[in-house]
Amino acid sequence: MGVLEAVGLYRFFHVGDEETIALRGVDLDVAAGELCALQGPSGSGKSTLIACLAGLDDPDGGAVTLMGERISRRPEGQRARMRARHVGLMTQGGNLFEHLSVRDNVQLALALAAGRGDVHESADRALADLDIAALADALPATLSGGQYARAGLAVALAPAPPVLICDEPTAEVDTVSEARIIARLRTACRDGAGVLVATHSAAIAASADRVIHIKDGRIANG
Repeated sequence: MGVLEAVGLYRFFHVGDEETIALRGVDLDVAAGELCALQGPSGSGKSTLIACLAGLDDPDGGAVTLMGERISRRPEGQRARMRARHVGLMTQGGNLFEHLSVRDNVQLALALAAGRGDVHESADRALADLDIAALADALPATLSGGQYARAGLAVALAPAPPVLICDEPTAEVDTVSEARIIARLRTACRDGAGVLVATHSAAIAASADRVIHIKDGRIANG
């Protein structure tokens, strides 16, 4: 059994009388220690799938299992607790609170996952791992695109989650920042995490153990 599994996922959206089928029976699994790249054109269902896998959204059909426990169709409070305990999540819109410093963002993620507040040393180590220790006291709005992406990844990775889900983590970074991010993703895999990255990056795809293609809400392989 994988650390993250989806079976028969369907997701429908309605605007007026129009219905859009975003996911059409998606099956997917990610094993511990595996880096999977999820690729597909815009509108293929990548972000919808990421939201369902992370418990941010509920599928209309099928189920998502996280560390052997179903996360789909549970109250939001239960999904949030499971997410904090098991998932490192980096969304395309960002996972940083703008009023908190970079260090405080990481410490908050650690506190939510561990249920404790003594997380200063772990936060500094997470920032150093991504070469942004000097930005610990900076606010997110002052960061460059590459710095922001690495700070967001530090938030997702700091609690050492067994599952890491990232949506376009290198979309606005230079090649140096992209290489740093890929190296950190590979380290997470070596430490035993199952990693799923929705991406258009050829470099991430080349570094992945497996590339999963999605088109029109269906998995083409994987």
